[in-house]
Amino acid sequence: MGLHVTDNLTAEQLAVSLSDPEEYIRGWAIQLLCEDKNPSTEITEQLIEMASVDSSPVVRLYLASAALRVDSAVTWSLLESLASHQEDVDDHNLPKMIWFGLEPILLEDVDRALRLAKASEIPVLSRFIARRIGDDGQLDIVVDSLATSSGQPRLSMLLGLLDATEGRYDLKSPASWNTTFELLTKDGGDTAKAALELSQNFGNIAAVKSILKTLLDKSANIDERCQALLSLAGGRRQELAANLTSLLDEPALRRDVIRAIASFDDPSFATTLLSRYQALDDAEKQDVIATLASRSNFGHELTEAIRRGDVPKSDVPAYVARLLQRSVGPQFADVWGSVEVLDQDKEALLDRYRQLLTAETIETGNASAGRILSFKTCAACHKMYDVGGNVGPDITGANRGNLEYLLSNILTPSAIIQVAYRAHLI
Repeated sequence: MGLHVTDNLTAEQLAVSLSDPEEYIRGWAIQLLCEDKNPSTEITEQLIEMASVDSSPVVRLYLASAALRVDSAVTWSLLESLASHQEDVDDHNLPKMIWFGLEPILLEDVDRALRLAKASEIPVLSRFIARRIGDDGQLDIVVDSLATSSGQPRLSMLLGLLDATEGRYDLKSPASWNTTFELLTKDGGDTAKAALELSQNFGNIAAVKSILKTLLDKSANIDERCQALLSLAGGRRQELAANLTSLLDEPALRRDVIRAIASFDDPSFATTLLSRYQALDDAEKQDVIATLASRSNFGHELTEAIRRGDVPKSDVPAYVARLLQRSVGPQFADVWGSVEVLDQDKEALLDRYRQLLTAETIETGNASAGRILSFKTCAACHKMYDVGGNVGPDITGANRGNLEYLLSNILTPSAIIQVAYRAHLI
């Protein structure tokens, strides 16, 4: 490096270092030859050859890093060679570095990118390529490529299409999808399963029926049933809506079913959930409250349940109360009062609890009861020791031994909210 920065190391000498027996010398030679983005044709030809045959992952990492410091034609050749190394599949850096080199130029030559995806020995690269092209709206060309692919690349590209269509239900099926779907189904295993999920995203009725059959099969794997439920709920399929009430009777599915109900604007679901409320455990009750707060008409039913005392105020987290106050309007304020009442006299409240929570009082506290209360009121938003929600920050490392910290965050939880956790009502 010292010779290089003082202009005492020529390109010819660096080119010789590309054949050095020490891998880091070869790596540094690659970096220094490409740093000005003008390596000679002879050098780039040698780099492409090294990408194919060099046995060192260190050298291949330097080559991947240099991919955007050469002409795009050379970049393609470099990355195609690097993608042929099956031994790099589990490398922590190389698959991502190859992708970082490919992504900026991928859409310049989609056909070549798909050929690379079908030939790649690195599954994640095939998956990323299919996803990127699918995200660009070119689902048809990826589906056509699936028909001429095979083995692991076919599955990886299929998973990439699933990533690209995630959350985009009832898309128009590509023209060749039905033919390709039959081919994928014949592969069986994960390929057939992923093809079925993608077919459902395309609004295929046969796929919907198959997924619904899995959901309703009590002998099927519970994870597969949950995935089927999520898929049908995401597509707001009426076939699912007709079965949700009966699925509430299955404890293993109940929480996911409660959440799925939020996808359907049917007032009868609010009545059903509230009629079962008292028989649910604490976690299920929190799911019911979150679901009922997700829609305005559900929110009105929940407000009336709070008014009647069917749902205790203590069960409703502060963030849900704020949401209900906005979505239900004055009717909720009549039942609940002002959600922000704590902020109106913050100092008085702080003084009151400072006097109550002396060291002697704290010593007599019931930790078990506190844990239950914390689960009801805090865990809906916050995770502690991997238990709880993700609405607010993880409080495992919070300053819980400091009384002032606890009082300010419990009595006025919305006083300071990190940017990443600010709520937006749409």
